[in-house]
Amino acid sequence: MQQLKLKKYLIINPWTGKIGPNTFLNGLVMELMESGRKITLIYPFRDSLSKKFEDLGCEVWYFKHIELKHINNLAKKISTRVSNELLLLFFLLRKRINSEKVDYAIINSELLSFATQAIPSDIPVYTMVHSLSFKGTAISTRITFFLQELRKHKYIAVSDAVRESLRDAGVRGEVIMNYNGVDTNEFISGYDVSVPNKTSRRILSVLHPVPHKGAHYLIQALHHLLEHKVKFFCTVAGWNNKSADFSYKKQIENKIKSFGLQEYIFFADSQTDIRTLYQEADVLLHPSESESFGYALAEAMCYSLPVVAFKAGGISEVVEDGVTGLLVDPYDSVAMAASVRRLLEFPELRVSLGKKGREVACKKFDQKTNVAALLRKIEKD
Repeated sequence: MQQLKLKKYLIINPWTGKIGPNTFLNGLVMELMESGRKITLIYPFRDSLSKKFEDLGCEVWYFKHIELKHINNLAKKISTRVSNELLLLFFLLRKRINSEKVDYAIINSELLSFATQAIPSDIPVYTMVHSLSFKGTAISTRITFFLQELRKHKYIAVSDAVRESLRDAGVRGEVIMNYNGVDTNEFISGYDVSVPNKTSRRILSVLHPVPHKGAHYLIQALHHLLEHKVKFFCTVAGWNNKSADFSYKKQIENKIKSFGLQEYIFFADSQTDIRTLYQEADVLLHPSESESFGYALAEAMCYSLPVVAFKAGGISEVVEDGVTGLLVDPYDSVAMAASVRRLLEFPELRVSLGKKGREVACKKFDQKTNVAALLRKIEKD
């Protein structure tokens, strides 16, 4: 036990805001600190999450150039990321004396490649892969993974779908599969079918305004519900995320008006407590084109909330069709609407799926359990 307390981790995290990778980061940092391990965290800038870590005694280096944002223009995206990595490379070199004291390095993104060359070669580097965005054979993808494997990165895939995609992209190094997790104690089981919900049922969708999150499918599905005279009210959380594709966001908002959905959709403020939204909802409608894992799915299951989603990426590893939710073929918005109607019309089905979802989430996706398992795998090497 004393040996574990001596371990020190360097964590490089390029993300800010309420997104999946930062949910993982929070669980990782809390587990490391609770177990006596030491941490040096490189983070873009001070926010509520990093301040929480500082207050707990975590050493945080702030480096604004590390932040990853959504950029539409491919040339600008590449130039920005290359220049930011060069800056990060020299930042790491400047801090090299501290880097040499760490036992392990965890990079919370597969998008950082050559900057980690500054980390001493005797320190194992683990790259967290939270995304399927690299899927395919693009030359930029091949180059990124080639540069990482020069440094002998080991990869941590958050689902089997991600692990398979890494292999398809040419990764030949070690890949550990370890499911992401959520705080199952924070998200309590709270759905009660006997509680009146006014004259309409509440649909919740948690998504950011970028195309692959599928807001266009959400709007189509809601339009189908409206055409069938289904009484519903939909709350969308996460829509005001700062890493938005603003042209896409405007397109969706215009489509809402053209479909006459303004009275049926509410965009929740970014400060709204997501737990309250889960508790008030009857169904989680998740229109994402694909997910590496899908935190919103696991969170909804923790709240005994049945899920409707596409059968794509890692979604089917989180949601079991007919057991914890209803999955439909990609990207059939008509079938998605029909599944939502089915759940809204049959409360017993909602309850049975939700109850099983809570059970599966606690057993399979508990954050503390999964992070502890990951650390055991890392420190076994």
